[in-house]
Amino acid sequence: MGAIKMERKKGQGSGVKGQKSKFVRLDILLFFFFILLPATDALSEDSFTFKYSYYEDNRSVRVDSPMFILKKDLSLNTNVSLKFNLDAITGATKKENVDAVTGATVAEHRYEYGAALSHKTGAANPTTFGLGYDFSNESDYTSHTLNLNLSQDLFQRNTTIAGGYTRNWDRVSPNTKDWNKNKYVDTFSASIAQVITKKTAALIGYEYSQVKGYQANPYKTVSVSGTRYDEALPEDRKRHALIGRINQYLPYRSSIQLDYRYYYDSWKINAHTVDTKFFNYLTDNLILRLRYRYYNQDSAYFYKEGYASLQEYITSDDKLSVFKANLFGLKLDYGLKGISWFMKNKILREARVDINYERYIQTTGLHANIIQFGYYMPF
Repeated sequence: MGAIKMERKKGQGSGVKGQKSKFVRLDILLFFFFILLPATDALSEDSFTFKYSYYEDNRSVRVDSPMFILKKDLSLNTNVSLKFNLDAITGATKKENVDAVTGATVAEHRYEYGAALSHKTGAANPTTFGLGYDFSNESDYTSHTLNLNLSQDLFQRNTTIAGGYTRNWDRVSPNTKDWNKNKYVDTFSASIAQVITKKTAALIGYEYSQVKGYQANPYKTVSVSGTRYDEALPEDRKRHALIGRINQYLPYRSSIQLDYRYYYDSWKINAHTVDTKFFNYLTDNLILRLRYRYYNQDSAYFYKEGYASLQEYITSDDKLSVFKANLFGLKLDYGLKGISWFMKNKILREARVDINYERYIQTTGLHANIIQFGYYMPF
């Protein structure tokens, strides 16, 4: 949303040619905003963002998740943001299910608080530094996350090199057990983005993550020769991901974004993700986005639906099995200045609203509906 607002401030030109140029810049801004700087953003404006997400699947899990983000400029090149997120989870039992949003154990509520600082230096080829901290808490799971990221623009901002580091400190405290266990995650990322032509931008990236500590679900049990045992997973996991993306402007004020991600880890899971998004200006104020994502993965080397004898690692969690998944999405983003009453208000005329629906289908039998509503208002 912020990238859309930034483009409206900078957009120039009129007629078909001006509109095409505007949309190309908009798409590139979205590209950099969501991929190169995932933890913080460097846009310079005060704003308020509200997001509401609703998730429901055929395994009796329902999640209502409102999120609030307030961003304030400290100077032209420095801003801070505060975030609050609540996940209200209903309709599932703690013993047999896991949180559909975080992977932590199911709880009635999960609270997340976050703060971020972004600072930019330089004019022609700026350097942007970001620092962020998040804390989340539920009845049986707590998590602290520290984010650091740095990006450097080069060649009149046609090239951007970025890197990041994230550290997680998690603590598992199951309600049905008398123990507490820790998990630590270190994630390093690097990417380079390039504006190839006026109508084409691309990115390649790599991410490495090392997870140490307790990674099982304390409420899951596994059948071994008819007897139930607690799930047991390795306490060390190394993850690698290679990412490629291309954004291409198309005729009729539209563009397409293609993503490919290859993932593999030390648990012998290999996964491929292809994600396609199509954007089109239906009117000057209304943007349509269509999305399709395909995913498939191999199983972890220790996964089985059932075990004949007790082994060091046991799990029947279908998230670690072989499966394929399809996601279909439709999103509408509307600028309120298209309504005459809002156009007369200095603040509200710059606001935007969006609504998004996605349908998720997995070959394990899991089906889910996801609905999201957003409101963005600069001030």
